[in-house]
Amino acid sequence: MGPYLLGIDIGGGSVKCMVYSPADKAAAVSSVAMPAKALFAVGEFGYGMNLDEMTLAVKDCAAQCLRKGGIAAADIAAVSFSTLRHTLVALDTQGDVLFASPNRDARAVDQTMRLIDTCADEIYRISGHRPMPNLMACKLQWLRDTQPDLYEKTTTVFTVEDYFNFKLTGVARAERTNAGETMLYDLASNRWSDELIEKLALKRTMFPVLVDSGVVLGHITQKAAAELGLNPATLVVTGAGDTQSALLGMGVLNTGETGVSAGTTAPIQMLVDRPCIDSKGRTWAGVSALPGKYVAECNGGGMGIALEWIAGLLFGDMPKPVASLMAAAEKTGAGAGGAVSTIGAQIFNHSVLSLPIDQLMFSTTNYTPNAADRSKVSRAVLEGMALAIRANVEQLTEISGLKPSRLHISGGISQAAVFNEIVSDALSLPVVNPKYSEASALGAVICASMALGGYAALADASASLAENKPEISCCGGSYERIYEEWREMYASSFEATMPLGALINELRSDAKGDAGQAPAETVRLRIYADADLSEESVNMLREFGTVTYKNYRDGDMLEGDDMVAALKDYDVFITEVDIVDAPIIKQLPNLRMIGVCRGNPTNVDVEACSSAGIPVVYTPGRNADGVADLTVAFILSAARMIPQASAFLKEEGAAGDMGRMGAAYFRYQGTELWRQNIGIIGGGAIGRKVARRLLGFEANLLVYDPYLSDADAALMGARKVELDELLSQSAIITIHAPVTDETTGMIGREQFAKMKKGAWFINTARAALADYDALLEALKTGRLAGAALDVFPVEPPASDDPLLLMENVIATPHIAGNTKQVSIHQGIIMAENIEKLLRGEMGGDVINRKDIKNFSFSGEKTIDEAALDRLSANVVGVSDLDASKQEKTKPAAADAPAAVRQAAPATASPSADACGSGGYAQYMALIKQFLDNLSADEEVRVKTAGKDISFQITFKDNEESCYMYFNKGDIDAGLGVFPYGAAEVNLRMPIEIFDGMMRGNVNGANAAMTGKMSFTGNVRKAMSMQSILKLMMSSYEKAIKTVGDVDVAHFSQVAAPAQPAASTASGASASPKTSGGAAGYAKYMQLVKEFLRVMANDEEVKAKTAAKDISFQITFKDNEESCYIIFNKGEIDAGLGLIAGGQAEVNLRMPMEIFDGMMKGTINGANAAMTGKMSFTGNVRKAMSMQSILKLMMGAYEQAVKIVGEVDVAALGTQAPGPSTAQPSAPAAAELPQTTPPLPKQGFLGRLFGKKGPAEPERAAPACAPQVVAAALPEKPKTGDVRDDILQITNELYEKGLLTGIGGNISARCEDNPNHIWITPSSVFKGDLRADMMVRVDLDGNNVGDSELSASSEKMVHLAIYKRRPEIMSVIHSHAPKATLMALTGLKFLPISTDAAFIGDIPVVPFVIPGSPELGDMVGEAIGEHGSAVIMQNHGLVVAGASCRRAADNTEVVELTAEKIIECHMMGIEPALLPKEAQEELAELGKMLV
Repeated sequence: MGPYLLGIDIGGGSVKCMVYSPADKAAAVSSVAMPAKALFAVGEFGYGMNLDEMTLAVKDCAAQCLRKGGIAAADIAAVSFSTLRHTLVALDTQGDVLFASPNRDARAVDQTMRLIDTCADEIYRISGHRPMPNLMACKLQWLRDTQPDLYEKTTTVFTVEDYFNFKLTGVARAERTNAGETMLYDLASNRWSDELIEKLALKRTMFPVLVDSGVVLGHITQKAAAELGLNPATLVVTGAGDTQSALLGMGVLNTGETGVSAGTTAPIQMLVDRPCIDSKGRTWAGVSALPGKYVAECNGGGMGIALEWIAGLLFGDMPKPVASLMAAAEKTGAGAGGAVSTIGAQIFNHSVLSLPIDQLMFSTTNYTPNAADRSKVSRAVLEGMALAIRANVEQLTEISGLKPSRLHISGGISQAAVFNEIVSDALSLPVVNPKYSEASALGAVICASMALGGYAALADASASLAENKPEISCCGGSYERIYEEWREMYASSFEATMPLGALINELRSDAKGDAGQAPAETVRLRIYADADLSEESVNMLREFGTVTYKNYRDGDMLEGDDMVAALKDYDVFITEVDIVDAPIIKQLPNLRMIGVCRGNPTNVDVEACSSAGIPVVYTPGRNADGVADLTVAFILSAARMIPQASAFLKEEGAAGDMGRMGAAYFRYQGTELWRQNIGIIGGGAIGRKVARRLLGFEANLLVYDPYLSDADAALMGARKVELDELLSQSAIITIHAPVTDETTGMIGREQFAKMKKGAWFINTARAALADYDALLEALKTGRLAGAALDVFPVEPPASDDPLLLMENVIATPHIAGNTKQVSIHQGIIMAENIEKLLRGEMGGDVINRKDIKNFSFSGEKTIDEAALDRLSANVVGVSDLDASKQEKTKPAAADAPAAVRQAAPATASPSADACGSGGYAQYMALIKQFLDNLSADEEVRVKTAGKDISFQITFKDNEESCYMYFNKGDIDAGLGVFPYGAAEVNLRMPIEIFDGMMRGNVNGANAAMTGKMSFTGNVRKAMSMQSILKLMMSSYEKAIKTVGDVDVAHFSQVAAPAQPAASTASGASASPKTSGGAAGYAKYMQLVKEFLRVMANDEEVKAKTAAKDISFQITFKDNEESCYIIFNKGEIDAGLGLIAGGQAEVNLRMPMEIFDGMMKGTINGANAAMTGKMSFTGNVRKAMSMQSILKLMMGAYEQAVKIVGEVDVAALGTQAPGPSTAQPSAPAAAELPQTTPPLPKQGFLGRLFGKKGPAEPERAAPACAPQVVAAALPEKPKTGDVRDDILQITNELYEKGLLTGIGGNISARCEDNPNHIWITPSSVFKGDLRADMMVRVDLDGNNVGDSELSASSEKMVHLAIYKRRPEIMSVIHSHAPKATLMALTGLKFLPISTDAAFIGDIPVVPFVIPGSPELGDMVGEAIGEHGSAVIMQNHGLVVAGASCRRAADNTEVVELTAEKIIECHMMGIEPALLPKEAQEELAELGKMLV
């Protein structure tokens, strides 16, 4: 527990705070990034410092740290600062800041060079520092020479630490460690050097009294405590410069001990007893925080900066690039495979003022672009930094005569074990890391602890509070030879590259042009914002002035006169939905800037703003991340059929129904984005972000944008192409273009026709970019597989919009850019642009920047009154859709015939009794009185004299209506429908909402945005109702007094009239027709009963099932009757009804037609299960065994048919259940009617959806994922039979490279004769192949058709399989390269995935002359009774299946699996296999599926 100490470390990039309990030795740490405006560039080499921004960061960080530790400010006993060194803060006599300069400010180059030429050695001898532009002495000379007025006003100079100590206490002191870095400190006497101050002609009186670290200055003042959120009782203690403070935090207390503070740069300090002045002038000498001690210092280079940079280059695609670099470096040993680096590494030489030149050297013959080489480069960079640390430590040892026994390292880089290990090995020294890597903050805590009185000296406090982790010792000597060579290389390259410094600076200046920034205007702005902005954004705006913030989402919108009144005294208006037109702009002469938080500022008349000299800032990229996210979500939903798969699970079905699981497996096999061509139309902010996300999926990206260069496209990770190529080559097309005259309708009927067949179209941009009628046509014809749309021509579209009714359309209501983070993005954009405008810059987000000249927030403003008058007739819309609509014309109310002006008769209301006290009738009487009051209200007439708007209001409760027409001072209002045609605004709401609006309890805009009130019509005029509402309230109040109040909360939605129930005949559903009804079912059940009797007594079946122990329950969906079969180790029990004594192990449910087909051998049971035609639950392994038993049961079924007679099961209908309460289940998904045309299934996408063999009824396929076809093929004549399937599969496999021009062949059994096959012809180029070219042969190989073409020379392989396996319906012989290579290298096909396990083992047959009967026999023998694939050595792959689609899918599975196996082999990794049990089950299931 307390007391607590607060250490604050102010660095160049962030503020870190540590709250520490000395009693518990526990700390809470927080970090806040330094605001961008805290340190800002001034000219080419200059930097300024905003101490107010820095103070805010200190306050935020301290508050965050206290919250994190659960500590109150009152519990902080003392606070101390550790700060960046080499800073300057100049104050006047009032204590106000005149000038502030950070450590990176190098404007004093001229003064530095002058001192180097005249007295550098003398300065170094006294102060331990040679002249450098960033040291206080040189900065003061620059201030004196270039800003003499400021210099003369300067009475006190501080470092940043001194400034904050002064700010908190009012006590002006100079802390010694920071004073020792000024080039004005006498190390020998430990005081300011009067000699140097006089020599440099500086004012001695500016320099405060010196004080040691750890000295109590006093309590925090009331003012400072309030400003920083601290407690006035807290003591302020002097701290130290950040590097000396880090030594305290690391526990570096003994002479010779050395510490590295590895942050942005890597200062290396050795603790010494005397000032160490290097005779060669290479090192610095300074003051330690420990009294009587000094530091000898080198700097190892910009290690932190360099690591961030190189990690970003190598691992920019990773969330934490530096961590990834460290991890990669661990993968490579010492020497980094021959790479040598000086990136971020330097051997400190203070005597030479030069620009560091970094190098990375390697031989390209040793490197290829892969992950291993990224590891080598990563290792080389870390090794270079470690070797630089060694060289600098040796340099310190040389000048001090001391050698450290271990090395302390703190800072962010010290948290990487691999870096510590490399350093330890490179220096042959143990490495020690502090417990807290924020050693500088802990050093400040140690200084603050002196206020507690428990320690005699800082060294005691450090010894007590600074804890270290265990030593890391990797002193293996791996780097001795490497270090010597690296050292020589560094020395030679340093000499060689020194002249490059001047050239680089010159080139940098040329590239940047005039880098100077105009001084920002100091005016404090008055800002009004009603856009949706985050708290962070509003606080950013407050940096520029006073802010009035009202979020439009809360209903705080402005319109017309209310807007003029609200904005008359404001400089800046930031809006999102308010309409700003020329008449409004004309009345706001003080307005200087308008910010529109939208991607298209259609609600603001930009031309009128230009005429008034008002820049319009918009936010085209504010929602880019949100839109990109939804776009990728659409793409993934399409590729993986997520909506359909989700809907499938919500269909009726039993838990554990493996038939449904099989159906899902077959229907919803999606595609990966890997290697898919995805076309992006538009390479702007959103297009680029979409590309960035898709690169993570390893997709191939094509981009079309006429304003994009090839280089810009390459930076996106895409290839720039013309639109036609993108359309024809992309499986998915997403559009992200702005709406212009050029792009409107750019995707029309012609473009949809050019798209690859089976592609998906994504639109999250604007509906105007595409012809949606043509899109609907492309979807209906099957040209497109589907579409995903977030935008529509009319928004929202009607629920019965034809596009929404398409099963293959994914739709959302324009929500792509609607994310919680948009309020942050758009606020930041606004703040950044205001800052630029204050500096006189017009950023790219100023949409009218070309029309605004000499802009200023405070100067004279030129307004073109004539142009504003001319533009007053412009119609400004709320959205881009609304903006394109013209004003509707209608007769004025005064001109309408009196008869027409009468209110339409009111519809009948429910009785008062039906609706509670007063009821609807009373409320409508109240409404009538209100409308009469409103029409006669002179005040309302006067205040709406500028309005021209008509409203139709419908109450949802009773469907009655009223209207209001404000026509330039005239008001016409009444019950009923608007009598002059269509009203401009149609509102529909519950009575309770209208009543609340009229009483001021409900915000109308909020009601609309939250769905409590719907509206259609003119959006702009609908928004104006908000201001009119206030005028209408008094009329409503008067009506209540006249008619009486009504309790509207008791109203409810009137139910629709009850519909008569559908009539039924005699109270029962109709029976099936005689031909297949009750009599048909009875006969079929008789057949089943006979089948069960015959089978139960079949001795052959008993003998062959002697090893079986399995029970089946079979339910027929047609009539809900059941039967059971039990095989019990040679005994068979079978009969009608339910199984006795409990649950069956396998429960099957199917139509009679399926059972009949299975028993006759015309339907494959496994396929029926996997396609949803038969459902099953229970023991999967035993269910799979049914396939082998089926063949034994067929004889019994055949005998039963002979005894009972044939039954036409196809004619049987579905019979309602009889006395039983059991209801028939809903039809399986495969049985539901098809609502959209079946889409062609091509390639790996949508596989398993092709036509099946002749025994299986064709099933319409659901809308599926984008198809993977390399290019759209011209339409070819169809035959209407399996030849079309052969052609389609041939095209797919050819385009995938699995078939060659004339190599490879495909066949399928003829539907009309299972002893004939269709096979691809010999010597016909695949690209010229047509379905009618297939050759028909019998199973002996004889041509039996009239084709003049010859059958494939490989037909013997096909025929051997068909003869051996009557259930095989298709055979494919491909030249699959990876599968062939796998066999050539002796690798086995392995079950590394479920797909591969389905296929099982693949035998390899030796090479035999292709086309020979011997090869056919060998393949037939190898494929056996249950196999599905054979590899022919040196020749290719043969796959057999129950359909062309199945064979094609398995061909791809084998090829992809072979590729993965080969890659694992190349990497020296044994691929992981599925568990043995899973292999066996899947292999068995695979046999059934064949």
